[in-house]
Amino acid sequence: MIQPLTLIPATELTDWTLSIGKIVEEQLVDGSQRPFLGSTGKQILREAAETSSAARWYNLMEEGDSTHVPTDDEIKDVWFIMDYKINYERLHDVECEMKLGMLRKMFFSMCDRTHTGHALGSLYFALIEQKLKNFDEAKRRLAQAKDLVQQSAYWQIRFDVFGLFRLAEDLEARLSPRLRRTVDLQDTTVG
Repeated sequence: MIQPLTLIPATELTDWTLSIGKIVEEQLVDGSQRPFLGSTGKQILREAAETSSAARWYNLMEEGDSTHVPTDDEIKDVWFIMDYKINYERLHDVECEMKLGMLRKMFFSMCDRTHTGHALGSLYFALIEQKLKNFDEAKRRLAQAKDLVQQSAYWQIRFDVFGLFRLAEDLEARLSPRLRRTVDLQDTTVG
């Protein structure tokens, strides 16, 4: 997994960052220098602030100027995009039951313990459950993701930019009883 740098007080890197004025000591104390992690992480605060209306957002990696040096605020978006590209997009290709089982445990911890309002995590948790043939749980996770998106402009714009509404529709179609029965019959057909 890709993770943003988290500065730890009294380390050489943190002392250097303080000495050049990149951060101030108060940011270490209140946690505002952290882009994602913890209840004070900037991305989590942004997500909470943008439930009713979201700031314009786009995929900087695809639509941005390749010579542009991102601002501190844009760095948070770059981290979010890279997290999606590296940690979520690849899940479409995972078929190994053991890997899916390990991912299921990780997503359970994330979606049910540490990041309960994470629509992206809930959507991909539904995908994992569907691949493991836990259809009822996949439906529940998909419904949870859809509810989270519906309640948040922050998630709506990101789902739109990444084309995730289509993934949700495809998952819903695969989980419909008629289609699922057809797929189950194909899995048991002796050829």
